[in-house]
Amino acid sequence: MRRKRGFGLIVAGVICLLGAIGLNAYNILDAQHAGKTAVEGFNALVEYIEAERTQSSDANSSSSSASSASASSSSLSSASSSSSSLSSASPSSAVTMQLLAEQQARELPVAMIDGYSYTAVVEIPSLGLSLPVMSEWSYANLKISPCRYAGSPYNNDLVLCAHNYTTHFGELRWVEMGEDVYYTDVNGETIHYVIVNRETLNPDEVDYLTDPEAEWDLTLFTCYGTGATRCVIRCNRAD
Repeated sequence: MRRKRGFGLIVAGVICLLGAIGLNAYNILDAQHAGKTAVEGFNALVEYIEAERTQSSDANSSSSSASSASASSSSLSSASSSSSSLSSASPSSAVTMQLLAEQQARELPVAMIDGYSYTAVVEIPSLGLSLPVMSEWSYANLKISPCRYAGSPYNNDLVLCAHNYTTHFGELRWVEMGEDVYYTDVNGETIHYVIVNRETLNPDEVDYLTDPEAEWDLTLFTCYGTGATRCVIRCNRAD
């Protein structure tokens, strides 16, 4: 009886060991796939952004040429009224508020690449990270790239999340205060952030990530190794 019990324990131990090896192998392959797809997505987005910038530059050049031609024909009449226009101009808080409202109402631009909706690339030079950002988060999307969890860069309340793959946000715990983060949307507009705080949150504190009273313009978060807590990095705009 003891021999049978001992043999059974050995078999159970071997099964557990094989299961652990299999799980570890799966995690390694999963992380490698995530890194590969993130690189491919980033490269595709960079090409898209450069094309958008070129197109925008060409459009601006054409518009400037047309404006110059029309302006030259009306320069005399404009000159006669310029003094009265300047004297009547004054700073307006209403205009400032309107511009702020328009900024906050901006929709996130997206680019469809290989069937996925991307909105930006995020770069953390100190970690050597250059990653695409999907416009919406889901567990399936997180296996491919970081995702927008909530908020908007134009409202200064953007939250990005990612798995703790070393090729995604797994190294966030090592960043230092004052280091740079660059967010470039698919229209080519870049926002420069500076890291100002690091926090550890429990899973039941995720609402704090999107607190409307928060003082941070950008939040990055991922799980620590066990998944029991969240590594949260807070950033503010550098400008």
